Amino acid sequence: MRRYVAVGINTGYGDPSADLAGCRPDLTERYLPDLEAAGFEEGVTLYDGDATKANIVEALHVLGSATRAGDTLAFIMSSHGSYVTDRNGDEPDRRDEVLCCAGCLSGDFEANCIKDDELAEMIRHVPRGADLIGIFDACHSQSMSRFMGDPTATRTRIRFLPNPNERPQPMGPAGIARALLFGRRRGEYVLESMAELVISGCEDGQTSADAFIDGAWTGAMSYYLSKLWREDPRQPARQLHARLLHDLRRAGYSQTASLSGSPARAQLPLYGAE
Repeated sequence: MRRYVAVGINTGYGDPSADLAGCRPDLTERYLPDLEAAGFEEGVTLYDGDATKANIVEALHVLGSATRAGDTLAFIMSSHGSYVTDRNGDEPDRRDEVLCCAGCLSGDFEANCIKDDELAEMIRHVPRGADLIGIFDACHSQSMSRFMGDPTATRTRIRFLPNPNERPQPMGPAGIARALLFGRRRGEYVLESMAELVISGCEDGQTSADAFIDGAWTGAMSYYLSKLWREDPRQPARQLHARLLHDLRRAGYSQTASLSGSPARAQLPLYGAE
């Protein structure tokens, strides 16, 4: 059985100045058609104000609990990213990377974001024999604040929300990737026993772009990842990632999409073997 949880948040963060434009299209124009083409049979899709932390956690719990060895579970999230203070001392930089959910700016910021540690706990019950795929088009960088004003006034924006309770610190989405890899921490990216695969929009200290491409808003990473996957769905994930890096650079984007997972899993297609 092939299942997915897909999340796209343009609006609903709790502050209109934080709105994005390309996250929902990432799903409707790219990931959802791609998942259907890849044979995914069951899933939960959450947009904007419905994409609360509680709803995302519930979807991951329900579908994750139903996943068995030999099944595939994909978690795709296109949104802002940020950071919060590390409460348990497991991060050398004393920051936990987070995925921003609906309502995060209208109440307790930390409580309304998904921390890397929490994500690790959410998917811990997924059996080792399952193929777990994570795709995150978000960023965690100190350099840019959320976009202010008319969402059509610029052709590139940054998918980062500064934590209103903290001073900016250099961050990246690597912690989210590590967390999805069954809770493995730093220095354990490549293990032969790992069946999981994670693609993130950028590396530490970089930003993921919400960009205007071919007349429409989209995530730069999501646009090229989907475009290249559709050209050859069975190409190895490692080859797809190399082509993704090339096309992002050629298009003038500074972000470096990251690939995490075992060498064996990276030799399989992005969405695994049907």
